Amino acid sequence: ERCVWENIKYTYNEKEKTIEESVLGTFLQFPIRLAWAITVHKSQGLTFNRVIVDFTGGAFAGGQTYVALSRCRSLEGIVLKRQITHRDIFVNPDIVRFSKGFNDSVLIEQSLKLAQADRLYVEAVNAFDEGDFDKMLQSFFKAIHTRYDIEKPVIQRYIRKKLNVINQLCVKNRELQQALSDRNTVLRKYAHEYYLLGNECITKAKDVRAALANFDKALSLDPTLIDAWVRKGITLEDQGDEHGAMACYNEAVRLSPLSFKALYNRGKLRYKQGDYETALSDFAKAVKQKPLHATAHDRLGDTFIKLEMPDMAARHWAIAEELREKKQQNNK
Repeated sequence: ERCVWENIKYTYNEKEKTIEESVLGTFLQFPIRLAWAITVHKSQGLTFNRVIVDFTGGAFAGGQTYVALSRCRSLEGIVLKRQITHRDIFVNPDIVRFSKGFNDSVLIEQSLKLAQADRLYVEAVNAFDEGDFDKMLQSFFKAIHTRYDIEKPVIQRYIRKKLNVINQLCVKNRELQQALSDRNTVLRKYAHEYYLLGNECITKAKDVRAALANFDKALSLDPTLIDAWVRKGITLEDQGDEHGAMACYNEAVRLSPLSFKALYNRGKLRYKQGDYETALSDFAKAVKQKPLHATAHDRLGDTFIKLEMPDMAARHWAIAEELREKKQQNNK
């Protein structure tokens, strides 16, 4: 539609204290959208809402008419300056010959296999980089089966490159393992020192709180330190915390099922709690580890008595007595 524009002058009315408008003139405009001429060849790849197709000189190249008509998004947006004739529609003979050969089923199948092999090789490379070696091998073997390229320089370079990556990772892994081993050695050393400090807190200073703090520090540095677990358990048991003590003994036995200290002290606590059957098991294993430990035989004999097995009790008491006599003779 036509649009009217007004040229307005604004003045201020001092008396009314208002702004007044006065029209000096008007403009009457017919809105126009600009358009540009472009050759059909230049329009390839472009898309328009509206086009005017001018074939006054006729089409002179194969596919030219198709290109001109297909630039517009809809039939409603196309205006023809003249009617299209049969002379404007023709196909390049080279394209016909190419399409007949290109559509050969054997060539298509070969091309698909080649493309599939390329995709599988790419999948193998990506899977290797992601560390998924099972998927990498599957994709690589499928690629070789699809297109045998194992003897080609590109594939050989790929294999050498990836194997070199593995070698580099192996070297780095060994270095990290050595560094970790060195670190653990230092931590175990510090843990043993804290364990000794904890023992001194008990034997010399009689400071249970400091002793437990040192045992905990030792175990934070080396959670596999059996002696620290056992000594912490003994300290907790002396303080009346039998539940905490049993947890320490259990962890020590878990870490070292044949540890005499762990088995012997857990057996004593179980005996104290009246759990004679499991105490018997611990004392029996402890005696097996140290058959010359007289007190362990005494404890085992006491447990047999509680289980009403006097013959076995007498046997182990006799062994304990014999061991003590031999020790006295050796001391003389």
